Amino acid sequence: CHFVQLRVCSQLLRLGHANKTLIFTTLLLLIPSNFSGWLKFVTLALGWYIWINVMTNWILCAFTSNSYKASKNLTGSHESSTKHCAVCQHDIPPRAHHCQVCQQCVLKRDHHCVFIGNCVGYYNHKSFLVLLFWVAWGNVYITLNLLIYFASINGILFSWNHILPVAFVRYWYGSVPGDQLLLILMLYLSVCKLLSCYFMYAWQFTITCEGQVTYEALNNISVYDCGLTNNLKTVFGDNWVLRFIIPLPCQMPGNGRDWKMGKNKTQKMV
Repeated sequence: CHFVQLRVCSQLLRLGHANKTLIFTTLLLLIPSNFSGWLKFVTLALGWYIWINVMTNWILCAFTSNSYKASKNLTGSHESSTKHCAVCQHDIPPRAHHCQVCQQCVLKRDHHCVFIGNCVGYYNHKSFLVLLFWVAWGNVYITLNLLIYFASINGILFSWNHILPVAFVRYWYGSVPGDQLLLILMLYLSVCKLLSCYFMYAWQFTITCEGQVTYEALNNISVYDCGLTNNLKTVFGDNWVLRFIIPLPCQMPGNGRDWKMGKNKTQKMV
């Protein structure tokens, strides 16, 4: 019964964040246009392209299972280096960990992300990194367009009226229109999300290049570091650059259970 309640709560959280993600990314398409002619077309096309990348990768992150049980029929040779999950009462391969929220063992678990309502693990780590990348650029798009819009109506890129407390006070006294207040609020939210996504992406991409997940990085475990190229292929597969351009699912190079160790590394169970 407790397990069912946790799963229901997880699904409700997922739906809640889905609405927030949909609303926020749709703001890309609702920003007032600052251009005309072909430049307006290019700007709108860029907004649609970012929106499609964000939503597609969010769906891939949220609805891709990294459960070890879901992969139990795969063949592999990890038996000699398994560890035991005290909660699920079965052996699990290296880099797999139990998630208290999902109530299951997750292959190559990085962390549980509330914004996708799912664990970031072996099968959706690539989509999560690409999602962070495009959300960050989406906020750059929003921020620049809003600054250009404010400059076009006020004759200045940024003024005292754009400081949030000042904007609220002036709105209260009727000197700032409600729609402009919403745009100012959107500007601040975009900057905050840009910074948070940038630092999260920088952290995730750095440890990916070093062949680690968050748990391994925090505990200084680097036995799976097989070099930059191989580390990137482990997450993104071949032609990893294309994964940032085309938002499509891809076949992973392994099974999430068998892991090569880097040269001169000794085995340490994680």
